[in-house]
Amino acid sequence: MASVIDDDGLVEMFCLFAGVQGTETGLMDGRQFVKLLRDTNLVTKKFTATDVDIIFAKAKEKGMRKITYDQFCDALRMVAEKKKMTFESLVLKLVTAEGPVLKGTSAQKVALHDDKSLYTGVYANGGPSTVDSDRTVDFGKQMGRDTADVRGVVIGGFDTTPHLSKTHAAADGGEGVTHAASPTKNSPRTVQAPPPTAVARPSSAETATSGTLEGVFSEHSLGAKEMDGRQFVKLCKDSNLLSKKKFTSTDVDIIFAKAKGKGSRKLTFPQFEHAIAEIATALRVDASEVVARLVANGGPVFSGVRTDAVRLHDDTDGYTGVYKQGGPAVTGDHGPRVDSIATLCDRSPADVRGVKQ
Repeated sequence: MASVIDDDGLVEMFCLFAGVQGTETGLMDGRQFVKLLRDTNLVTKKFTATDVDIIFAKAKEKGMRKITYDQFCDALRMVAEKKKMTFESLVLKLVTAEGPVLKGTSAQKVALHDDKSLYTGVYANGGPSTVDSDRTVDFGKQMGRDTADVRGVVIGGFDTTPHLSKTHAAADGGEGVTHAASPTKNSPRTVQAPPPTAVARPSSAETATSGTLEGVFSEHSLGAKEMDGRQFVKLCKDSNLLSKKKFTSTDVDIIFAKAKGKGSRKLTFPQFEHAIAEIATALRVDASEVVARLVANGGPVFSGVRTDAVRLHDDTDGYTGVYKQGGPAVTGDHGPRVDSIATLCDRSPADVRGVKQ
């Protein structure tokens, strides 16, 4: 079985699928051997990839992961025997194949990318592009070079003539670029204060129910007509009804599941009252005592994590840039506040490039 087949076509197929230049030092692994037989339509329901793996394991040396060209020929003999065909016909089928079949994922169509009629901005004007080599973009036509003030507003409308700098215009006997007057650095600006925001005040009905069981239900359900399990557990926890051994959060979940309607995920107020009675039974106290503790607790108790001290944030002496000048700030007294950005920016006259005159 160790004979070598000196068929140029078979040698070429071995090199193609093994990814080598010659058979002297070339080796083929199991994945490449399976792909060779699959691409040549030799793997079927009766002769599966598992059978190919078994033949490959028999052909390779013990402890090795790849086969040589001689072992490749021996494996093909076992394949021909397994498929009940002659070795010559098997070799003929291999050498007449076209080589490895490479497959990939085709990208889906994207209208905003493929349909160039939908392009906007600089792309609608011709670029930049990496695939259309016949398109040349003149950026001089893409950007406005007309005379403008420091704000970028064109003076006297758009000028279609070539733009001349102030130096060139003076050399030609013309007048220099004239800019509109702009506010100075320290010019005062009037900032209109926003109208006062109306503060919502509780109605008389809300005040009347705030000290009742119905008011507690409304506060913990955030004004909704139903209360979920998380809110119910928090209500019991905030009212100090839970204990580590006698009455835990698991017991609260069980009572909640019994009180709510079948298929429902929340409690209505009547079901909430029934759940309070179940809690009193579990605690072996009167229901009025449980209600008193719930009402005395009031609304939900919110707690959070206190942040650590951060020197670069807390120490205002280390501030730089706009923060060093007094703003923006939302807490604390950081010195004189800046009400207008005009006091921070230089508004002195400048040419269209931003160079001071």
